[in-house]
Amino acid sequence: FTLGAASLGPGPDWDALRSDVHPPTYPVMVWALGHFTGPTSPWLRLVNLPAALALLWALIRVRRILGRDRLLVLICLVLCNLYFLQMALDLRSYFWLLSFALLGHVALAEEVFDGRPRTLSLIVCASVLTALHHFGAAIGLALLGVSALWYLRQGRFKAVVWRIGAAAVLVIVFLIWVIGLSDTLRSAGGKLWISGGIGPWLDFVGWQVPVFMLLLAMVVFIRATGVRLWRPAAAIWILGPMILVVFVIQVISLHTPVISVRNLIVLVPGLSLATVLILPGSFVTVLRKSWLAAVVLLLFCLRFADTGIRAPQYIDWAITRATPPECSGAPLYFLDPGIVESYAQALFVQDTKRPYRNLTAFDPAVALPENCKIVAAGWHQRGTRDEVTAFFLQRGIDVVVLAPPDRRLAASPNRTSGYVVTVP
Repeated sequence: FTLGAASLGPGPDWDALRSDVHPPTYPVMVWALGHFTGPTSPWLRLVNLPAALALLWALIRVRRILGRDRLLVLICLVLCNLYFLQMALDLRSYFWLLSFALLGHVALAEEVFDGRPRTLSLIVCASVLTALHHFGAAIGLALLGVSALWYLRQGRFKAVVWRIGAAAVLVIVFLIWVIGLSDTLRSAGGKLWISGGIGPWLDFVGWQVPVFMLLLAMVVFIRATGVRLWRPAAAIWILGPMILVVFVIQVISLHTPVISVRNLIVLVPGLSLATVLILPGSFVTVLRKSWLAAVVLLLFCLRFADTGIRAPQYIDWAITRATPPECSGAPLYFLDPGIVESYAQALFVQDTKRPYRNLTAFDPAVALPENCKIVAAGWHQRGTRDEVTAFFLQRGIDVVVLAPPDRRLAASPNRTSGYVVTVP
């Protein structure tokens, strides 16, 4: 979507950007960089360089609070999860969300530890997050809100006014975009992949396995040794923004599904930093000296990295496999095809080889060109491949649903792993 909206045409596709569920800031940055690198160059990933610098700056700043050993634990928790290993090079705004949310949480931690306001840091982080993503706006405003509450308890009302004022300005600007300039409220958004329910939360837990394994090991260690948590009160304050965001999005989800596992990336910094803040010193020392902890962490890193690099593979495979020369001009059926499918064909095939049609419009009486056997495809719709097979069987057509050659992707029965449908 980012490449299609930002780089594949003579300019940004403003109709698509206005109907997206997120602000257009990130695609516009990609479009601007594309003037120097080329519209589809791998160097476009340099757009994430400022986020990498923000992440580095956050880790440098937080060392004064955590010390060396706890800092190493935090680095492992932030970097060794599927969010980082999948999205650091992805042309989406999620790496920016991770980096600037961590920087904002570090600024909040500095306020809690030494009491000196980090007003500029919090406002800058909240502004960047709000400009990038709806969930970024949520965590940015939550950071300002928790910081305001902290200084309200201290009786420092000037700091409270600054935070409330900044939050009010960001809310107004955000609403101007959502209500006045964009078609977000009328957009289909992520209806094809945001299903609601408990699924995204289970995925989030799965993507944060090192964190929860660490907490479990800590509980066992405390029960065996009787040591106390390090800074539990500070950890509660750091968890405050995450708690606020979870509450708000759960309330919104009662009306409209908005939660996907990717959007929950904004919760990673608060969870990781709060975890490190409660680890007893003796437990951290044991971790530093344990070869087993290093091996387990390495295995998780390798597993997450392996998963992270697969995402573009099945998109490329499905689109190129479904558009051979013998099928040029023939309709290709998708479940609810949209602008993303068109962008994918323009990116991977450099042309519109086959017009897209909705799967429900499939007509068995319309013959395919000679030697063309591929009738349908998909790569991001919900559901299973068996449902696609059943759709054609109900119309008297025996089909074969082909999965990507990568056995790890083919092992998944979900349509989100990519597929093409061939007829005898």
